[in-house]
Formats: sequence, structure tokens, C-alpha cells
Amino acid sequence: MVNTTNYSIDGTSNINGMDIAYFNASSSGENFVVAKNIVNKEIYEENKEQCEADFKEFEQKAMECFEGMPRM
Repeated sequence: MVNTTNYSIDGTSNINGMDIAYFNASSSGENFVVAKNIVNKEIYEENKEQCEADFKEFEQKAMECFEGMPRM
């Protein structure tokens, strides 16, 4: 029997063709973790409002995906 215990989703915040921040969300059972890794702080600070909006959208979409995934 296959036992799936962890799901993971990745995303980015892209400004002018450059990835500024990487996002990761994972779920294992009832736990849900979302992380943000800023790779270009200068451009992130200049575009903080957009990057934070991207992170919020990523988190919402990840939650929707995880809610629909079966628990095995």
C-alpha cells in the first residue's frame, strides 16, 4: 500500500523577468507550512507591495490545493 504523507508546492515573485522571491508551501496531514525566501533584497524592497501581494496569492492558492488533496 502506498502511503503519501507530504505534499509540496513552489512558486516565485517575478519582477521585470527576474525572480525576486521563492515561495514554498507544504502539507503533511493536518500541518501546513508556508515559507518565503527573498533572493534580491534591494529589488524586493523597491517592489515590496507587489511581492507581498504575490506571496498572499500563493498562500491562498496553496491552501486551496491542499484542501482538495486526499489524505492517504
